Amino acid sequence: MKSQLQIYTSFVSVKNLKRCTELNLVPIFVMKKIFNSEIIGIYSGTALHFPELSPSNSLYHSYIDNNIDFDTYTESYKEELLNLDLSEIISRLEMLTDLCEASGVVLMTYGRDVRSSYRLALGEILNNSELLEKTVYEIG
Repeated sequence: MKSQLQIYTSFVSVKNLKRCTELNLVPIFVMKKIFNSEIIGIYSGTALHFPELSPSNSLYHSYIDNNIDFDTYTESYKEELLNLDLSEIISRLEMLTDLCEASGVVLMTYGRDVRSSYRLALGEILNNSELLEKTVYEIG
């Protein structure tokens, strides 16, 4: 049975975190390391931190070091995601939504421009997974 969970994507900012509260959405931080962030560092290692959904360190550094282009980066990232148990991740997201009595979750990454962020690929994989009833999309 498909999940009824509403999932959005967005970028980390004080304004977007405030918007999550206003819209009754749980922010989920999809980055490897957040402990040194002034905005979200306090969530490092908590139930709201999903580092396994971010690109591997080696893939990220290949992209940052200009060894691969963005298209290769996102395609490789999608392959990494296919190695995860997405149904288990969605179950965890559902549990957090229920515990917080929220209306959904926002998968948050760094980077304002969705066209240059791996969260676009993450949304595509989730939308193509056939695990969700509702479409994942970017909110401003």
